[in-house]
This record gives sequence, C-alpha cells and structure tokens, in this order.
Amino acid sequence: MNDTLSIKSFEEGSLYYVDTQSQDQGALWPLQEWYLSVCELPFSKYTERDLGIAVRQGIHPEHVVPYVIDILEGNPDAGFGYDGELFESLRNLGADFWISQPNLVARVRAILELSPNDCDFDLAKLRLSLSMI
Repeated sequence: MNDTLSIKSFEEGSLYYVDTQSQDQGALWPLQEWYLSVCELPFSKYTERDLGIAVRQGIHPEHVVPYVIDILEGNPDAGFGYDGELFESLRNLGADFWISQPNLVARVRAILELSPNDCDFDLAKLRLSLSMI
C-alpha cells in the first residue's frame, strides 16, 4: 500500500468526484464538507468514519479497502456509528470489485472464518457474495 495516496492524487480525470461548489444559499451538503476535509488526507490517515464513508461512496476502493481490512483484522466489530459498520460498508462493493481483488477476498474470508455466525451485525450477505467468487 502506498501510504501517501489521497483522493487529490487521483483528482485529474477521476471518476470519483463530489461537487464541492456551494449551494444556492452558500452552505455545503455534509458529503461535500466531508470530501473537502479528506481530499488531501492520505488514505492511511483516514478514521474509521472516513473509511466507511469512502467505501460506501465507492471512492477508490482498491486503495481504501486494504486499510479497512487492516482495522477489521484487529477488530471485526469496528465502526464509527455502530458495531460492524466497516464490515457493513464492504457489502456495498459489487462482485466486479471483489473479482478483481483476490488478495483482499482472501483477507476478508480469513476474518469471516474467525467471526462467530451469531455476530451482532449481519454478515450473511457478505459471506454469501464472497462465497460466489
């Protein structure tokens, strides 16, 4: 992993863009505010909250997900708003992403194998989607 990469590193011609122009009344939406607060921050410095938002928004998952997995390996219940939030965010990633990232699939599977089936959060869909890859 390159610990210096940030959203700004990819901004030129990027598919991941959040309109940060102010609204009619001069206020920014919360996602716009978040984007501006992290766009120059290296992914390696993201908080659990930042990682969860980035994954849910599909912002450079190939660079963000390894950091999510690093956290989950130490704490499968990790999350900012609720237990298991980071695992839940991974469910938003489509099969195309997982098929292109076999090393990440192996890491997530290893975490899932150690996680009890009766976790507080629902891992069934993630287990199912990864079992099909």
